Amino acid sequence: MKTVVLREFTGKAPVASIQYHAIYALCVQILIEMAIFKFKEDSRDIITASTEAGYIFVETLLVTIVEH
Repeated sequence: MKTVVLREFTGKAPVASIQYHAIYALCVQILIEMAIFKFKEDSRDIITASTEAGYIFVETLLVTIVEH
């Protein structure tokens, strides 16, 4: 399977590529939306929502899931 997939990413005219900036932008958007969600839940001002706040929220969720 790996060999077949790698062919799509190599050669003179690869038909597939990875758009790292698009992945990064999506991750940033998701983290901010998670922060906004949590801030709204806590009745806090969403103006201060940031990727860091989203990351902390996601990290807290993951720890809770593992502990459960």
